[in-house]
Amino acid sequence: MKAIIICVDEKPSIQALERKAGYVHAKDGKTMRAYQSTYKRHGTLNLFAALKVATGEVLTSVTDRKTRVDFIEFPDGIVGQYPQ
Repeated sequence: MKAIIICVDEKPSIQALERKAGYVHAKDGKTMRAYQSTYKRHGTLNLFAALKVATGEVLTSVTDRKTRVDFIEFPDGIVGQYPQ
């Protein structure tokens, strides 16, 4: 018997942020690299990921929307890679 077992997970609403980095001076006189607390939003992304346990390969898909169709297309695409 041959079988394919698929475990899929999603990480919805990953924020695509742009932060400015620079150098700040601490009270003790040291200079260190830090990020500014302000940032620019570039929307959100959704990450779908699956692991091929036998090989350790990770399959991913990133979408800018989160719909049922987007989610279903991901495992369907994986299953479509295998012969009937």
